[in-house]
Amino acid sequence: MDLANIQPGYAVYAHHIDRQRHADLGQYVGTVIRVLEHKGLHYVHVRGGLDAPNDLYIPVEAVRQVVGKQVHLNLSPEDLAGQAWHLPPR
Repeated sequence: MDLANIQPGYAVYAHHIDRQRHADLGQYVGTVIRVLEHKGLHYVHVRGGLDAPNDLYIPVEAVRQVVGKQVHLNLSPEDLAGQAWHLPPR
C-alpha cells in the first residue's frame, strides 16, 4: 500500500467480504484525518465513527484499496465495533 494514496478528507468505508473476496457496497465509517506512524507501524486516523462521532486508529494493513477519494477497508462494521480502534497507538 502506497501511503501517499491515503489523503486527509478521503471517505472511509467498511465492507462485508465473502469467501470469494467480493465486497458489499460498504458502510461509511468516517473521514481520514491523517496517516500516522508509531514505532514503525502506520495507522489511518479516521474521524467519524459508526454510531457516534469519535476517532479511530486503523492499521494500514486493514486498507483493501483506495479508489478515487475513498478508502475501502477489509474490515466489516462489526469488526470495527468489536475492537478498541478508538485507542491511539501506544
